[in-house]
Amino acid sequence: METAPTQMPRRAFEFSERIESVDILRGTTIAAMLLVNNPGSWSYIYDPLEHAAWNGWAVTDLIFPSSIWSASR
Repeated sequence: METAPTQMPRRAFEFSERIESVDILRGTTIAAMLLVNNPGSWSYIYDPLEHAAWNGWAVTDLIFPSSIWSASR
C-alpha cells in the first residue's frame, strides 16, 4: 500500500536568500555612478563629485570598486 507524500507545514513568511543591505548598496552605487558620470553640466560640477588628481583619491573614486564588490556578492 502506498502512502501519500507528506507536506511540510507552510510558514507565515518565507525567508529570502538575498541580503537586503547588499541590494541597497547596489542601488545606491548605481545611483551614485549615474550622478558622477552625468552631472548635467561639466562646467558647474559639484566639487566632491570630481575625481581626485592622479596622486590622491576621493570618495568618488570608491564608487566603481564598491560596484564590483557588490556584484561579486
